[in-house]
Amino acid sequence: ELDALKAAVDTAKGTAQGLVDALPSTEQTAKDALDARLDALTTTVPAVNDADSNGVLDNVDAAEAAVVAAEAAEQALKDAIAGKGGIINPADKAELDALKAAVDTAKGTAQGLVDALPSTEQTAKDALDARLDALTTTVPAVNDADSNGVLDNVDAAEAAVVAAEAAEQALKDAIAGKGGIINPADKAELDALKAAVDTAKGTAQGLVDALPSTEQTAKDALDARLDA
Repeated sequence: ELDALKAAVDTAKGTAQGLVDALPSTEQTAKDALDARLDALTTTVPAVNDADSNGVLDNVDAAEAAVVAAEAAEQALKDAIAGKGGIINPADKAELDALKAAVDTAKGTAQGLVDALPSTEQTAKDALDARLDALTTTVPAVNDADSNGVLDNVDAAEAAVVAAEAAEQALKDAIAGKGGIINPADKAELDALKAAVDTAKGTAQGLVDALPSTEQTAKDALDARLDA
């Protein structure tokens, strides 16, 4: 539509220029004035900036599409994290780190397009910036270093309980070995073994108490073993 109007301008300007040029030198003042008016007719037709005719600037469309892609990458990361069930081994960490890198790349691309939007699109720019700012998911740290499917802190608590049980068994065996007759030296030996039990039990209890509520079943089972 604008190109057709521009063509009409050019045609009318050409016709007028011909008539102005034909004026005699005795009308130089009028000729100069008319030439100046024709020279001022310089409007150009702007380029297409809404190729899909959806009423939105193409650069806004491109920025929006890039933000959507970044959001999709973020959702893929969130889904992958949720799928791990809270237990992250080294292979899981590498997988999640790769997904996080994809999020960062997509977010960076989108941010560049958003930043390049003109000030006339400030409302759209602000809305897209807010959506990008919301992409903040971080990759959890490894908490299953030996990849045995059990949280490292549960493994550590379990090992400490086993050590306390071994100390307890050593005490029981030593008591049984005395045949029911305890002299002062025996008492000192058994007291030392009991102190070792108490120390081991205290260490284990601290680790068990520190377990998160998400591991309540394991915590209760280990507490029961320590109580014994």
